[in-house]
Amino acid sequence: MKKIKYLFTYPFSMDLGGGGVAIRQMVRRLEREYDIDYLDYNAEEIDFETLIVFGCTYWSPEVLRFYRKSGVKVVMLPIFDRMHPVWLMRLLKPLIKVPILNAYSLRYKLLQETDTILVHNKSEWRDLEKIYGADPKKMKLFHYGISDEFFDMAESVSPDLFYNEYKLKDFVFIPAAAVSKRKNQLTLIKALKGTKTHLVINNTNKIQDGLEDEFKALTSDDPYIHCLESLSFKMLISAYKNAKVSVSLSQAETAGLVNLEAAYLGCNLVVSKLEAFYEYLQDHATFVDQNNPEEVKKAVLQALVTDYDPSVRGFIEKNYTWDAYIEELRPLL
Repeated sequence: MKKIKYLFTYPFSMDLGGGGVAIRQMVRRLEREYDIDYLDYNAEEIDFETLIVFGCTYWSPEVLRFYRKSGVKVVMLPIFDRMHPVWLMRLLKPLIKVPILNAYSLRYKLLQETDTILVHNKSEWRDLEKIYGADPKKMKLFHYGISDEFFDMAESVSPDLFYNEYKLKDFVFIPAAAVSKRKNQLTLIKALKGTKTHLVINNTNKIQDGLEDEFKALTSDDPYIHCLESLSFKMLISAYKNAKVSVSLSQAETAGLVNLEAAYLGCNLVVSKLEAFYEYLQDHATFVDQNNPEEVKKAVLQALVTDYDPSVRGFIEKNYTWDAYIEELRPLL
């Protein structure tokens, strides 16, 4: 059985969002066919054939170079979400030659020291090529999948689980993993203020530094805003089944797995005008300017009175599974 090692850049407890979910689900799916484990820094012998590297900022290029020279295939998933304009980031290109460690030069060197770069949307491919000079011959475009566990629980988990606990139904839902500028929850809160629309916000126990006071001012003593700390996966599935609209006003995303989950379980979607969202969702969402509260409010209120289109379930089952992902990945490992 082929042996694979992998690396990721942060403890899962720091980020329960899409990146961490995708890493865990990919590893679990690979465990069915491969001997895969986290890279052991104490090991003195190289007894594996492939190293999968999640992220492209915090590793040492020398380490990747060493493994490649030793005959190990290095497969990288950069998980790169651009928060700044391309022109601005390209101005940083001279930092490659600066003899001081910086994020730009580190990413550049890491991308050079890989055999395969897995990107998960077309804009990520373009950004890595234009900003960091990644070799397009090394890059492969894959779309993330949804786990078998999700599809199984989608059938078995009852909507009563969430309803019996919170007594909420047909609400607007923000399932994002943390309250942050990137996830942009504050714009939705402002957009729906005064509309008497029930808004459920998940993971409000994790608020980006500097947003705490504004978030508290917007949500405190508002009977229509429901702040939940962190739903278990089972409770999250039940919540989707009770929600009417799921909203993602992110400023940057690789895929937006929660959108796929929410749509599969019956939610209408209102999402940012991000290229990645268009690519993954196609015509199965309403796309809005994520920084325009009036446009957001109009779209969400319309989605609340729009019938759900069940054809989205077949679309997701056909296009976003880990089985299909691994089938394409197998020759590269």
